[in-house]
Amino acid sequence: PDGRRVLTARSDEGQLPSAAQTWDAESGMRLPVEMGHLDGLYVARFSADGRWVVTGGEDNTARVWNAETGIPVTPPLRHRTYVSDALFSPDGRLLMTVSAEGIARLWESASGERVPAPFDGEAGVIGGCWSPDGREIVLVSRTAGVRVFDVSPFGGPVETLKLTAEILASQRIVPRSGATPLTPVELRERWERLVPAIRDR
Repeated sequence: PDGRRVLTARSDEGQLPSAAQTWDAESGMRLPVEMGHLDGLYVARFSADGRWVVTGGEDNTARVWNAETGIPVTPPLRHRTYVSDALFSPDGRLLMTVSAEGIARLWESASGERVPAPFDGEAGVIGGCWSPDGREIVLVSRTAGVRVFDVSPFGGPVETLKLTAEILASQRIVPRSGATPLTPVELRERWERLVPAIRDR
């Protein structure tokens, strides 16, 4: 983004493992920063501020890296099929990924936490992009064509996003188990936690 570095992606070739690699843009020299995957790479992109790199590929993961050191920022972001695309939001806080099964997902870039999104459940997705202000995501799908989703309420802390999603759906998110209906008491408890969080933003 600052014009000082070039980012390339290398799929498994002979003795060289799949990895994203940074280069000095002026000299063309390879920098000592590699960001590796266990299988071929499909995508490698900088965040807008150049701090982070996201990679995704055939090992069914996307990964967020420190662009200067090549150290992982998050655990691998796991998908059921290979990751065909990955894009940071303009402010770098969120990350959208698209996998070969046609599903788009939203994540918090710094933690790797999954973020509930208005396009959850959308099928046949083949690609997408962020609006310049980061408030909307455009998705292209085989089933619904081009659709625009408002993600502006999804820019807060992950806990606030989870509370919002659970209240709107009247269900609570249970890791590895799916969603369970909220009781009236649970719904009220979540609302009482959400209101101060929104007021403080």
